[in-house]
Order: sequence, then C-alpha cells, then structure tokens
Amino acid sequence: MESNSYPGITTRLLERYADELHVAFEDSKKYLRRPEKVKVTGNPVRTELGSTKKEEAKKYFGLDEEKKTILVLGGSLGAASINEAIADCIEELEKKSLQIIWQTGKNYYHNYKNINFSSVKILDFIEDMDKAYSACDVLVARAGATTIAELTVLGIASILIPSPHVAENHQYYNAKSLADNDAAVLIQDSDVKKVLINKIIEIAGDEEKLKSLSENAKKLSKPEAANTIAKSAINYALSV
Repeated sequence: MESNSYPGITTRLLERYADELHVAFEDSKKYLRRPEKVKVTGNPVRTELGSTKKEEAKKYFGLDEEKKTILVLGGSLGAASINEAIADCIEELEKKSLQIIWQTGKNYYHNYKNINFSSVKILDFIEDMDKAYSACDVLVARAGATTIAELTVLGIASILIPSPHVAENHQYYNAKSLADNDAAVLIQDSDVKKVLINKIIEIAGDEEKLKSLSENAKKLSKPEAANTIAKSAINYALSV
C-alpha cells in the first residue's frame, strides 16, 4: 500500500516482488514499472468523518453559523510558515467576515495563544477532526496523504502548502495531483506569506470556485479504500 502520489523508495524497490500494489493516486502509476499490478484504491479514512452537520459543528467551536470558516492545520506539531502567515492576516480576514479554526500545533501554541479575536479559535491540537472538517468552508493545510484522503472524501475546498521538509518532496506531488485536477489550490511554502491571504479571500468569496473545488475533490475520493484493501488482503490470504 503506497499512500503518497510519488511512491517511496521502499515501494519502488519491492514492487517487483509484490502481487498487488495498492495506490492512492492515479498519478502514482507513471512512477511504477509494473502497471498491471497497480490498483488505485485510495487511502483509508476514519469512519466518523462527515457525521456532523455544518451548523452544529460551528456552534461546537463557538463560531457564527452564518460566516464562512477557514480551518488551518499544520500537523500535530505545527508549521511555522503557515502559522506566521495566518498571524499576519487575522485582522484582514476578520474585516472580510471570515472566521478561523486554527490548530497551531503543540510547538507553536505558546506563541499565539494570547491572540484575542472573537472570530478566531486557537487550539494547539484538535481532538475532534470530524467537527473541525464539518465546520470549515476552506481548508488550509499541509499535503500529507491522510489529509488529502480526508478532504477528498468530504469534498472540502482547500489550499495545500506542501512541507519542504519531507522525503522525496512527496507532499508536493500529493498536492499537485489535486491541483492538476482543479481540486485544490497549491501554494509553495516559500510563497505562503506573500500569497496566502489573497488566496483565502479569493476562494472564500467565490461561491462558484468553492463549489468547483469541492466537486472536483470529491471526484478523486475513494471512500471504500479500507474495505477494498482489506478484502483484497483476505482473498490473497485464502488463496495461498
């Protein structure tokens, strides 16, 4: 099972020995030498996703049910560049009647916890991601494989900022797979402070763009990934 768009070295080394290769992205096929073994199954996601209504989720975070909500994620530890860019643009976003659920990450929470805006909920870590995803209209996040699997299953409009500090730049390829299908907006980490605020305002204020990103993300989703992979493994085990 390969979670990322660009297959890691282990997958590329072992593909000749495998009977099946389960990948999450259609793009992964072009990096593998045995396409006859490849099945585009997707990444498994948690089953409770999408179980909370948007109004209920916004109320849970103490937010206005009528305002557009931006969910900012940088991973459990946080992402310095994303946090800095959000801190710089909070006032401007509030002027545009946008509200934010901001997971700073445990490493950065102390830097931002005292920012006091009624439209901003600052958390070091979000325990209930189902409610966070349900509340948001635009997701700003890194481009890890699990995040992408979840946002596509839920059909969330997103701005993806690949981490530059991961093996083989795999988050860039993950994000590019969506951006090439008009299913997300890709921003390089080095450009975040310059362009993020304008992209958030542009997307959140454009109902057609929100709808298009959401629908295109949904088209790439594989909600049955866990069942498909499990059944395949069981069938293989029974056949040997």
